[in-house]
Amino acid sequence: MHLERVGNLPDFELGVTRFFGQGDLNDTYFDRGWAVPEMNHSWNDGIDASLSVSLKSRPAHACALRIKGTPYLTDDIHHQDMTLFVNGYRAAFWRLDARQIYSLVADIPSEFWHERNGKSFAKFVWHIPGSVKPAQSSSNGDRRQLGFCFHEFTLDTWPT
Repeated sequence: MHLERVGNLPDFELGVTRFFGQGDLNDTYFDRGWAVPEMNHSWNDGIDASLSVSLKSRPAHACALRIKGTPYLTDDIHHQDMTLFVNGYRAAFWRLDARQIYSLVADIPSEFWHERNGKSFAKFVWHIPGSVKPAQSSSNGDRRQLGFCFHEFTLDTWPT
């Protein structure tokens, strides 16, 4: 992540739910691995999707990251494995095996956050190795490499 980009990011507020897709997050915090934001959601596009978040200061205690979304599953794809890394630290792993909206929670310790340019920041990377191109198994022509459809993102303090 470029340090000048970190200094230019609008700060996230703890406890405020942000929405993926057009209108809220759009692609403001996206680094790599994202499809064009759609109405009310954003898909990953590739096996890694990264998002950078800045806060006014490092949280004094661990944060809870809450993500809502839906895995890309078909008759041939029965689960999606998703690992979350925060500034290079492994924070969580999920195996998603149902066509439903999941509410995923990860513990983000205070020491995972980096301080730069007077702010605290974290680069969140979702590693989704089962991401596939729908065009490979159907005739719809969708060339994106999909694994998870992101709906909501909330950083909150523990306990909640």
